[in-house]
Amino acid sequence: MLDDMGIKFTEYNYCLSLIKINRGGTGKEYDDLYYSLAKYYAVKISDELDSKCMVVEDLQRVLLETCNIVTSEELRRTNRELEK
Repeated sequence: MLDDMGIKFTEYNYCLSLIKINRGGTGKEYDDLYYSLAKYYAVKISDELDSKCMVVEDLQRVLLETCNIVTSEELRRTNRELEK
């Protein structure tokens, strides 16, 4: 895994993703419980593996908000303009 948007992924030996199984759980309380459990398990796994730990809530959103996204259509448009 490469470093991205200032997040130094290469400093971490493992990458785990927790997926919500939304069986009736909705709302802020469910999200808060999920995030609390993610932090709890991250510390336990980090202790067991003697490794560094980072928990990122909604990594995709964090990366989208901090990066400049260019769509393929925008790239095509730019290329057409450069060819003129």
